[in-house]
Amino acid sequence: MRLGVDKACRLLAGELRGLGIGVITNASAINSGAEIGVLRLSRCLDIREVYAPEHGFWSSLQAGEPVETYYDPQLGLRVTSLYKGGEEAEEAWSRVDALIYDLQDVGVRTYTYLYLLYKAVRYSADTDTPLYVLDRPNPLGGTVEGPVSRGEAMPVAVPWIPLRYGLTPGELALFYASRIGGRVRVVPMDGWRRAFFRETGLPWAPPSPAISSPETALVYAGTVLFEATNLSEGRGTYSPFLQIGAPWLDNMGIVEEVGRSIPGARLRPVEFRPLSSKYAGERCKGIYIHVLDERRFRAVEAAVRILSAIIKRHGEFEWLRGRDGFLIDMLTPGAEMRSLGDRDPEDLLEKWRKRIQAYVSETSEILLYGEGLEA
Repeated sequence: MRLGVDKACRLLAGELRGLGIGVITNASAINSGAEIGVLRLSRCLDIREVYAPEHGFWSSLQAGEPVETYYDPQLGLRVTSLYKGGEEAEEAWSRVDALIYDLQDVGVRTYTYLYLLYKAVRYSADTDTPLYVLDRPNPLGGTVEGPVSRGEAMPVAVPWIPLRYGLTPGELALFYASRIGGRVRVVPMDGWRRAFFRETGLPWAPPSPAISSPETALVYAGTVLFEATNLSEGRGTYSPFLQIGAPWLDNMGIVEEVGRSIPGARLRPVEFRPLSSKYAGERCKGIYIHVLDERRFRAVEAAVRILSAIIKRHGEFEWLRGRDGFLIDMLTPGAEMRSLGDRDPEDLLEKWRKRIQAYVSETSEILLYGEGLEA
């Protein structure tokens, strides 16, 4: 198969001749031969600037760390941070004539790369700047689950899509353009069908330190919700997001209670000691999630069932607060998750499934690869 970046020089060199280009990308956006994509683009296009997202251009910084702006001699380009410590995106983008977006995301709404894509589409609509999206696989296939975001755009919650949204970056850009406008053109993939990343035969370059494998990305779609709780989501261990835990967790009891209700996976009680993040240096009783069947496994539903069991069993459980309220209200969004202690989780999951049907219908017109999304 061929990625959008594999085809970009042939398709765009003539169209973009004479224009100064800015590329929203990082080093994990490789081509099908594992070459850093922007290096390939710089051979045929006048790349003036690279715009780095969270985790920096080399995808080496931990979540939330500031990203610096600097000149990268290996690239021969200025790398401008659009994250903490960097510029406002709109100001940086005003220095170029056209934008290219080429980032490998993980198929989950909470990933901040999507916020940059949303902002780029809106910038294109506001300024008439052309935006080219070099398409890449959604590593989680076309399965859709979780609550649909209805609020304003935030770094961890872009609007109008479910937590696990099923679209490729190009399709998502077209979906946003259908609502807010913008001069968006997608360079599509060749030979891709809506499948899980391991089925593509492509090399996986971790888009951030905690997402080391496609399996981690799949489980992250659910265990990201634990970031808003006083349980460890496995950061600071060798298996972030594949395991969750806390010193006070009855992990064996939860595995016994919930394990049989999670299709496509097995739960295993473990113990871990994070080197950083929550409970650094403490022994945590944990639960490890083994995915045995990607197509049957529903990450968001699994996380909700595990969370519900923990909340009802443990008075030590807490939803964490940020400056603007409960963190879970941004991730899900709204206060629905905080009602888990007083309701059957299946009621909440069914409510989300009904909302997803409307989303599947709304996106049907912009799909580029034939097969529809699966709710």
